[in-house]
Amino acid sequence: MDRVAEAHLNMGASVAVNHFKILAQKIYCFVEKSLGVTQDSDESQAWTNLFTTFQRTLRNCKYEMKS
Repeated sequence: MDRVAEAHLNMGASVAVNHFKILAQKIYCFVEKSLGVTQDSDESQAWTNLFTTFQRTLRNCKYEMKS
């Protein structure tokens, strides 16, 4: 994740789109299989939102550290 965040900062948004889209799909699959819920369930959405927020926080911290 750190390498992807760094690539995003240095190379442009297309790098992040390619990597984070795949990561988001894997998170949905993990949540669905682990919890036995569907992708559109409230529980699945809550976990996915948590992971997304965590990823954004890491990215923002990385950006602030570079500044």
